Amino acid sequence: MKKKVYVLIVFFLAVIMAFSDKIILKTTFQIAPPKYYIEDNEVKGICYEIYEELNKRLEKYNIEIQWDGKFKNMTYITEELSKGFIDIFIGIAKNDYRKNIMNFSDFPLYSVTYMILTNKDFNKSLNELKLGVIKGTKTEQLFFEVTKNKNKAIEFENIEEAINPYLKNKIEGVFYNSLTLGYYYNKSLKKISKIVNMPMPKYYHYIGFSRKVSEDIKNIVDKEIKEIVINGTVEKILEKYGLKEFAKPGNYLKLANVDWPPYEWYENGEWKGIDTEVLKRVFENMGFKVDIIYLNWLRVLDYIKKGIIDGTFSLSVTDERRKYMLFSEEPLSTGADVFIYKNKNINFEDDISNYKCGYVKGFNYNDRLKDFNLQYYAVSDDIIGIKGFINDRFDIYVIDKNVALYYLKKFNYKGQVYFYPISKKNMYYIGLSRKNEFSEEIIKMFNEELKRFKKTEEYREILKKYNITYEDLWQ
Repeated sequence: MKKKVYVLIVFFLAVIMAFSDKIILKTTFQIAPPKYYIEDNEVKGICYEIYEELNKRLEKYNIEIQWDGKFKNMTYITEELSKGFIDIFIGIAKNDYRKNIMNFSDFPLYSVTYMILTNKDFNKSLNELKLGVIKGTKTEQLFFEVTKNKNKAIEFENIEEAINPYLKNKIEGVFYNSLTLGYYYNKSLKKISKIVNMPMPKYYHYIGFSRKVSEDIKNIVDKEIKEIVINGTVEKILEKYGLKEFAKPGNYLKLANVDWPPYEWYENGEWKGIDTEVLKRVFENMGFKVDIIYLNWLRVLDYIKKGIIDGTFSLSVTDERRKYMLFSEEPLSTGADVFIYKNKNINFEDDISNYKCGYVKGFNYNDRLKDFNLQYYAVSDDIIGIKGFINDRFDIYVIDKNVALYYLKKFNYKGQVYFYPISKKNMYYIGLSRKNEFSEEIIKMFNEELKRFKKTEEYREILKKYNITYEDLWQ
């Protein structure tokens, strides 16, 4: 309902503005290739092309973003936005200071990571290198937060001023965002330089608005920004400049998981499973693109903590995980933890301290394992665990019941297996890293779309593929 009301408001505003005087939003450009630069007497750049595309779309609202004809450093741009000397700027990152003096688009344009551009022969740590940083940027702020030797940082007004002393060996490298360093690396520095990805969270570039810009105008611009990201325009611009590996459009997510069939598993170059298919369809309906990589479970959790990946799925909620993850309110699927065992004489109400029990390290078993006095042995994944159980390495193995049934069938186990429930129905969710500044908004959108999708026939057809009914999961 809210979405319909919002669309109607934007529509009526468009009609009104079409018969009104043109609204001019003043902007400026930054000295920051490949966002903005001059080549062959023409302005070019990723953010310049977004500026042009956005202006085409704003014509129907009688709105124009108008360049002041100047190129400036980020320090001046931030100041001019805060004072209302310009109304809008395309391609700015959030930080605590900026959030207090300006507004930002709801949807990001693209994401970047942190990189070091350095000589191929150097093999030093971040703290040892004498690096150039760009004054007034998010990267400079982070550099000073994470490095111990701040005296080795040399401030420059813009990236051009930093590249020249690097080429003359006056500094050992430049610490900056992947988009800009990737551009210089591709352009002329591949033979003499290397770029080093830093294991740090990605961050986004948005459109920044002066607080003098009305909420109605901002909403219109927001709507069009989201559309040019979701329809692939930003991705095509990044590809045109050869920078797809150095920046991702704002609707891109990188998730990681393990084999956990029938919920998800990796086979023949693709991810399969109930939760995989549902998750991909929901994100596709939201206009998002998702890559899933395979990692062991402890590394999945560690990378989410550090913000190296955006999140994972098919996991239960714990207090510990809440510290570094945001969870969907709407569950993705359900399951139940069980002990599986072959010896029918095992009685879990008696002394079971002589029995060996396998479990996957890092999985959540609702703290129930501590209620059973067993000899516990950790494994890295359920494939190793089930094989250990089949080969009598373990007397008992703890596992989700659906996963157990899948693997016992896959490995053609013919013997008798007993199940002892240690939990009622578990709810499995999507979890996104708190280090990703866009996670909260993504979770909100995901909740809404997942609720809607579960009511469709398409959802039931996905379950049917895996011999599971709607009632199996939700009743």
